[in-house]
Amino acid sequence: MRLKLVYFSFPYSENPRGTAKEVTLHASDIYSFREDIILLIPHFIFDIIYDFPPGESHPEILVKEFELISRCDAVCYVPDRISTGVQWELAFARWMGIPVYTIEQLINKVDLEVEGNEEG
Repeated sequence: MRLKLVYFSFPYSENPRGTAKEVTLHASDIYSFREDIILLIPHFIFDIIYDFPPGESHPEILVKEFELISRCDAVCYVPDRISTGVQWELAFARWMGIPVYTIEQLINKVDLEVEGNEEG
């Protein structure tokens, strides 16, 4: 079985350290139900390394995140945690034809082979 690479879109800039902890808890929840995916969490790839001040946006990181998304099998997000950056990431994924799922769908073991499972 080939593991699916899933980009985890989650807010960051309003509270970098707090949201990094929060996304880690969500990732743990997902991994307790899914062994068939690898979560790609940009907070631990770019944002913490660059140590951006809270509240600032950095378009150069968004470009790199778009490149990561383009290489993923799917994108997931938490419906009640939508920021401007998350909106951009989800819109880009949809534009690229990459399936977008809620965290609940991943936990409930949605089949990542079937497109169009996104909830409104």
